[in-house]
Amino acid sequence: MSLPTSTRITAEIMKVSAQTRYQSYAVGSINFYIRAKNYYLAYLIHEQIMGKNIDSGFASAMQRGIERLRKEGPIPTIQVGIIYLFCKISFPIFTHRPGLYWFVIKLRGLIPGQNITDADPLKLVYVNPTNINYRGGNSWPLKRGRVMSGDWDLTDKPFMQKEPPQEIQRRFEDGSVGNGGDEIDVLYSSILEDGYQSQRELLEQDPEEVHAANNEFTIPQFNEITVDIGRDGRLIWRSQGQHRLAIVKCLGLQQIPVLVCKRHSAWQRVRDVYRGAVSFKDIPDDYQQYAGHPDLQDIRNNGQS
Repeated sequence: MSLPTSTRITAEIMKVSAQTRYQSYAVGSINFYIRAKNYYLAYLIHEQIMGKNIDSGFASAMQRGIERLRKEGPIPTIQVGIIYLFCKISFPIFTHRPGLYWFVIKLRGLIPGQNITDADPLKLVYVNPTNINYRGGNSWPLKRGRVMSGDWDLTDKPFMQKEPPQEIQRRFEDGSVGNGGDEIDVLYSSILEDGYQSQRELLEQDPEEVHAANNEFTIPQFNEITVDIGRDGRLIWRSQGQHRLAIVKCLGLQQIPVLVCKRHSAWQRVRDVYRGAVSFKDIPDDYQQYAGHPDLQDIRNNGQS
């Protein structure tokens, strides 16, 4: 790829700094980002002088950061920059030791105001894809393991009305999907011939291919269809795997593994009731209707009858 020269980067930084100099943002945050840019500029100059190959992914990320800074200002850029650095540092660790992620989430639960579920955020939950009919917000980063109140779960946005699922359904209905060579055709044919496989199953078969297929912001074990759970147990598509979900819906598959990102506080109370009950008869009548919900099976399989 064509990499920026140090002169061009310096000019871009000076130009953006001049445009944002008088904006009323937090001074400390601005200084943090400026230092980060200066460190990266020094890195580029050093690597060019030494004739070394520059990390093109990092250079590309820096270019995107400058563009975001120009359009959105320092604060959103800093937030994304911090997330990017976190991903670059932590994801290689979590990829090989995913259990550490649950430990980090538990630590986060010690922060006042952070409500964390009792459920392992990396535990696969097997659901019927026909029950995932709506989509929620797709803000990033994902709030994995969070328990949140509010009306965020009262979405009326149909999942299949998103453009990618609509295109897959159209191609499925006219018989053209699976007959070409694009990514959707390959994915459709794979699911049709081999069945739906989780990322963990694929990692066991060909880890190199799975790692190559995931982008730099995605730990392979996290690249599952991800849902939120609303107050009444409704499954809401959250992120990841929209093409996979659309395909399995078209194929009529009855069960697929998903990850749960966050739960409504009212639904977490249902989990708490089931977890605290010695036997099923201890569960209040108005909660017994949820006994078959897939998100409760980890509790019920632990000896509750």
